Amino acid sequence: MIEEKIALLIPILTTMLQVIKTAGFNVKYIPLMALLFGFVCGLILYPTDYINAFITGATIGFSAIGIHSGIKNTIEK
Repeated sequence: MIEEKIALLIPILTTMLQVIKTAGFNVKYIPLMALLFGFVCGLILYPTDYINAFITGATIGFSAIGIHSGIKNTIEK
């Protein structure tokens, strides 16, 4: 059940990052925001297990950063 939530949170976070970027925030802070939002999502999924929350949050954040970077590089070239 948790795996399905993680799979849904990654594209949602990627979309949030794109909205934040188009709203005018500095682009160099997008990866930091992705990790912070990922950690928040991890804490929501695992409210009492901080190790799993950290690992899950890092996975969600890094995955969103990778997808965001891949889309950006594809569009720019």
